[in-house]
Amino acid sequence: MSDPEVRRWTIHAGPISGLGLALSAELVFSCSKDKSVVWHCSETGIKRGAFHCDSSCTAMAIDLPFVFVGDHGGNVIVLRLSGDTAQMISKLSAHTGPISSLAWNRVKEILYSGSHDSLVIMWDIGGKRGEAYELNGHSSKITSLAVAPGAARLFSADDAGRLVCWDMSANRLETPGWKNSDNCEVCDSPFFWNISAMWQRKVVGQRQHHCRTCGKAVCGACCSNWTVFPRMGYELPVRICNECHRKMEDNPQQFDLTPLSVSHDLRSGVTAMFLQETLGKLVTATQNRVVMIWDIRSMS
Repeated sequence: MSDPEVRRWTIHAGPISGLGLALSAELVFSCSKDKSVVWHCSETGIKRGAFHCDSSCTAMAIDLPFVFVGDHGGNVIVLRLSGDTAQMISKLSAHTGPISSLAWNRVKEILYSGSHDSLVIMWDIGGKRGEAYELNGHSSKITSLAVAPGAARLFSADDAGRLVCWDMSANRLETPGWKNSDNCEVCDSPFFWNISAMWQRKVVGQRQHHCRTCGKAVCGACCSNWTVFPRMGYELPVRICNECHRKMEDNPQQFDLTPLSVSHDLRSGVTAMFLQETLGKLVTATQNRVVMIWDIRSMS
């Protein structure tokens, strides 16, 4: 039995952060912290094209003609390949930290991005309405994502060892954007940068917070309550304003707080994760050199 052929391509000036194979097109894609995405013919090794980004590339997902590239600035670049050239058709910006993992649901045409900001965002690409849903179930940076389209499940893992199984068949709500104001939108107290109002009223300025369920800019006294709200992606307690807290207490039937995820503590940060949905198995590798095999049919 002859030894397999080994090819070495020196194509990037920095560490490679993403690698993928488009089998039907016979193309090998790589992205790097040198800000470039390059693709080669998998049969001949000949370079077919390249695209240069504005920031270091940190993650990649492929479903030709589309290539999704996450960068160090927290953006997801959407590229469309036509022949040997790539054109940027969209830039998805919502994360506040570098993108660490991307997962693509080809059936629903939904992209999932995980970031160092401990947030997972669901981008409805196929809906073409610009909808994005946040999934807040981690308190440490995301390291890996895996999607199971058939079971409508998403798996996310972080570097603290938390593994979360999300129910993606649920009817979810978009997270409201944060509003800007110089005063608390509930009690009208000035925030600490509103010098003129502080001087006129002879009061000390307040620190600004935001209600996670309505987006209002409020002071600490007007958002002293914390709650989960799974339909909006909040599986961990978040700060809400007193008005939203009252609405939840007065109309509990309108605010279902039943969890839409299941979490597991692996006690060590997850470094890699692979899903084989047809076999119902999920494999995780952790920082303490332990490999675990999960039966995902018993996790939901």
